[in-house]
Amino acid sequence: MSEADYTDNIEKIEDEFVVTKKGSHIKISQNSKKVRKEDLFEREKGYRCVRGKRVISEKKIYRWEIKVENDNNGKVDVYLGICPRDAIKEEAIVIGYLYDAKFGVKISTTQRSRTNYGLVCNSGDIVGILVNKIDNTLTFERNGKSMGVAFSNLPSVDFVLLVELWCNSSDITIM
Repeated sequence: MSEADYTDNIEKIEDEFVVTKKGSHIKISQNSKKVRKEDLFEREKGYRCVRGKRVISEKKIYRWEIKVENDNNGKVDVYLGICPRDAIKEEAIVIGYLYDAKFGVKISTTQRSRTNYGLVCNSGDIVGILVNKIDNTLTFERNGKSMGVAFSNLPSVDFVLLVELWCNSSDITIM
């Protein structure tokens, strides 16, 4: 399949945030499209992850668009990516494929690795998360420009969106 074919066959996901366990510092909006982390002193307390409600399973290409904002001098301190549907256990991510927007690195929890990858994000940027379940790859974009394939040979499992909030006053919105 050519790159043009991929572009025509991408399903933009209209998703909602959900959590199974959370700290009091994680606030989800009424429409479940926005999540905010508050209270810097609770950084290590409770659950700082939220996941998408939509499960992706079919052999297609999926895309989320996430707006990242922060009140902390424009610095965005969040991880964005995917994890298998059942990977979040007991307040820890068992398996995840993530992009650290603050440092521009990719993180694989299965390999316990952090590798230089792409651009850092600033407040107001839109991060695209593209999961290609045909080729089993994960690619991230910043403001519509691809940063290249971050992960290949993803397992053939059902995935959900994963967001991990690290910094005080971070707003994450599903577009």
